[in-house]
Amino acid sequence: MSETGEKVSGMNKFQASLEKVLMPISEKMSKQRHLGALRDGMMLMIPATIVGGIFMILAMPPVNLTTLQPTNFFFSFLIAWKTWANANLSWLIVPYYMTIGIISVYVSAGVSYSLAKSYEMNPITNVISSLIVLFTVTASSVTVDKSSFYTTAGLGTNSMFFAMISALIVVEIDRAFEVHHITIKMSDVVPPAVSGAFSILYPVLANVTLFLLLNLGCTALTGAGLASLMTTIFSPLVGAVNSLPGILFLNFLNTTFWFFGIHPAGITGSITTPLATMGLTANAEAYAAGEPLPYVFAGNVNSIFGNWTTYLGLCLLMMWICRSSQLKALSKVAIGPSLFDINEPMIFGIPTMMNILMYIPMVICGAVNFTLAYVCMATGLVGKFYINIPAFTPVPLAAFLSGMDWRALILWAVEFALDMAICLPFMKAYDKQLLDQENETAEAEAAEATA
Repeated sequence: MSETGEKVSGMNKFQASLEKVLMPISEKMSKQRHLGALRDGMMLMIPATIVGGIFMILAMPPVNLTTLQPTNFFFSFLIAWKTWANANLSWLIVPYYMTIGIISVYVSAGVSYSLAKSYEMNPITNVISSLIVLFTVTASSVTVDKSSFYTTAGLGTNSMFFAMISALIVVEIDRAFEVHHITIKMSDVVPPAVSGAFSILYPVLANVTLFLLLNLGCTALTGAGLASLMTTIFSPLVGAVNSLPGILFLNFLNTTFWFFGIHPAGITGSITTPLATMGLTANAEAYAAGEPLPYVFAGNVNSIFGNWTTYLGLCLLMMWICRSSQLKALSKVAIGPSLFDINEPMIFGIPTMMNILMYIPMVICGAVNFTLAYVCMATGLVGKFYINIPAFTPVPLAAFLSGMDWRALILWAVEFALDMAICLPFMKAYDKQLLDQENETAEAEAAEATA
């Protein structure tokens, strides 16, 4: 057997052994009911965060009227926009407060809906039960002119962890009542709408009583409610993911999973999606309050200043310097999707999967990109993200819009140039390898045709 054949055989054995270990783990985690409910539930609230972000941009443009002068058309436009926003702030900011401002409501509804649906239970009744528990535990009142009013102060990011955990528990309690047939049974002549409403009375009562007692006990022991306690418990996890080492480790895992053809969303996404969403909404709340933004790990920051940029750089290198027919043809097909953050044509077309010449630069670029972005954001050189941008927004535009900071465009351009420089020697080596293979195939076909 030739040396090349031995290498291919060894790589195939290595791939098979790793797939034997990793694939069952990936499959189990992606099918784990509660992790899936967290992931899918957070996805359901994306429209709310996008709408809230759009109206926040309209209501609070990043313009300083005391320093900006109308020296050109663009500056005059910004000043006019800021003046209009200040005059209409009272109604422009309402969609933000009704979306991101009460984000825990959508988290509770989304997670309970997803878990109940996975059990083939009635998702709407479970959503109602989960929301009643959320409102009961997070309720806070203020007194104005001797009248008491309940506020939405406890429904923002400060209760997101409670909303997630309580939604899972509420559905499990509802399911226990359903499995054991603990319900109010009514006559068949009673309309289904009426009997259905009474059928959930026991589990709703049990859930509200349980969480109300837990909240009272927690308040008596710690001086803070149950929602505050859960936020405190999970704060080390948030801190770990919001740190540079934590994010670099996640990036390494994601790139490695893709190398073996495993989509990381079902594994790391169940953890990172809720935390990235929480960071984004916490930053939005801080921006609306005029306070410093607390989180670097927010929204799509890890993708925008990560391998989304790398894939676009790889695609341009394929167009400009590669000579193999495979890469040339692929670049023409993949350039459009790559610009809009759709990288599957590159992953499976180059392929980057099981390709060590692509894996090494992807790991290096991911580390370099986010390290640079983290340092710039942590030191205030570039603004942190606080706006959820719709999917498939071109990467440079998404970098700017997510934090409304033009310096993010400069950071992205620098990273884009660095990625192309890092990937260049690896792409040349891989192109030469493919070109040699194509020439060998052409020579073999020519010899066969002559014979």
